[in-house]
Amino acid sequence: MANESVVVYYSNSGITKKAAEKIAYKTDSDMMGIHPKDAFPTDYQALTDFVQEEIADNKLPELDKKYDVSKYSTIFLGFPTWYERPPLLIDEFLKKTKIAKKDIIPFTTSGSSSIDVSVPFIEKICRKRGAVLVDGFTANDSSDVEKFLNDYLEKE
Repeated sequence: MANESVVVYYSNSGITKKAAEKIAYKTDSDMMGIHPKDAFPTDYQALTDFVQEEIADNKLPELDKKYDVSKYSTIFLGFPTWYERPPLLIDEFLKKTKIAKKDIIPFTTSGSSSIDVSVPFIEKICRKRGAVLVDGFTANDSSDVEKFLNDYLEKE
């Protein structure tokens, strides 16, 4: 898979980054962390207030830069699930990045939600942008990542 795939992720606490690193290692993929132009609050209560307001207002945060995924055919897209959806930063990434004809494989980390709650949000954007959404997975621990990747790599 080298040079064909990239692991793109947003991680606020470092948990999603750990999953992204494991996926990149196992699939020999490049890695790309995405970030907002203005940093999100680090205090938990301030962050939850910020996220709830962002969702209520459908206020997409600006990315810190343009991200180029043109040389990849497959994008593993990682994020935490916040309030039963991906962070709006993920929406912004999908809308501002050229993803047409790319396979998007989402993975999430969450203490309470599976990937299933996030898929509809990503699916809608991928369809509009001409990308193919591939079944994703919840990556809360190493065994989740291992199981998905073993199944995925067998199909390759």
